[in-house]
Amino acid sequence: MKTLKEVGIGTNFLLDPQELEIMQKIGEGGYGDVYYGKWLGQDVAIKHFGKSYSKFHKKRLADFIKEVEVISNLRHPNILLYMGVCINCPKFDCPNYLMLTEYLEGGSLFDLLHKKHVKLNEDRLISIAEDIALGMNYLHSRKVFHRDLKSSNILVDSNWNIKICDFGLSTVNSKLDRRKHKKEGRIGTPHWMAPEIMRSEEYDEYSDIYSYGMILWEMVMCEVPYNGLSVPQIIGSVGYDNLQVPLPIQGNSMILSILERSLDRDRRKRPTFAHIVEILQNKNRGKENKSKGIFIIFF
Repeated sequence: MKTLKEVGIGTNFLLDPQELEIMQKIGEGGYGDVYYGKWLGQDVAIKHFGKSYSKFHKKRLADFIKEVEVISNLRHPNILLYMGVCINCPKFDCPNYLMLTEYLEGGSLFDLLHKKHVKLNEDRLISIAEDIALGMNYLHSRKVFHRDLKSSNILVDSNWNIKICDFGLSTVNSKLDRRKHKKEGRIGTPHWMAPEIMRSEEYDEYSDIYSYGMILWEMVMCEVPYNGLSVPQIIGSVGYDNLQVPLPIQGNSMILSILERSLDRDRRKRPTFAHIVEILQNKNRGKENKSKGIFIIFF
C-alpha cells in the first residue's frame, strides 16, 4: 500500500480480491500470466505479475509498480483501459500482484494475422493503422515511449476497435535515467525493433515509429517479420549489416508511403505520429467529402 502511494497510485484503484473471479489463462510472458476473468460481473483481463519464486519478489514488485505507474495515468480510446490493482489475491501463491484492464475478446492483431489468418481489406487496414497512430500520438504527447510496439501488443475488440497494451517496458521521457538506459541495452522485441536499438543506442520517439512501420509491413505482407531468423541473426543482420524486410510494391499507396518512411534507417527521416495521423485523417476526410458530393448529386 505504501509503495503504491509513493508512486502516486490512488488507493481507490485498489480492488477487493473477493470481487474477482479468475476463469482461464489467455496469455503469458516473462512477467507472469494473463487471465480472463470477471470483476463484479464485468469481463476483465487480469495480468498476474511473477511466478512462485521468492527470489524474484523485489523485481516482480518493481515491474508491477513501473507498469501501473505508466498505464494508470493514460486515458485514450486507443489505449487499453486500466481498471485497478489487487495485491495478494488468495487465488494465487503469495506474494502476488494483479493488474486489471478491460478485456478485448478479439485478441491480439498478431493472433488474427498469423494464427487465425484473417485477411484485412484496404479499409480495415487503414482503420487499424489510424487507430494505432492515434494511440501512439497520444503517448508521445504525454512523453511516453512504448518501447515494445508490436502486433501482439495491439488488441482488437469484436467491432475492430484497436487498443495498445503492455506498458511493461514503457518509460516516461522526463523520468528516463540515461545511465540506467545505457545499461539496459536493447529494449523491445527484435522482429519489430529499430536498427539503432539493436545497436544499444538511445531510445526516442522515432524508434517507436520504426516499430509501427514493421506492423504496417506485417499487415500488408501477412507475414511475421524476419520469420525463420534467430534473434542473434536479426540483430546482426538488421542492426549492423543493413538488412531490411523487402518493401511491398502492391497495396494502398498512402500506407506504402508511410511504411517506407517509417522504416528509414536514418531515424531523423522518419515521420512523427502527429504527421502520420494528419496524413491518414486527411485521406479519410477526402473520402467523406466525396461521398457527400455524390449524395448531393443524386438527391
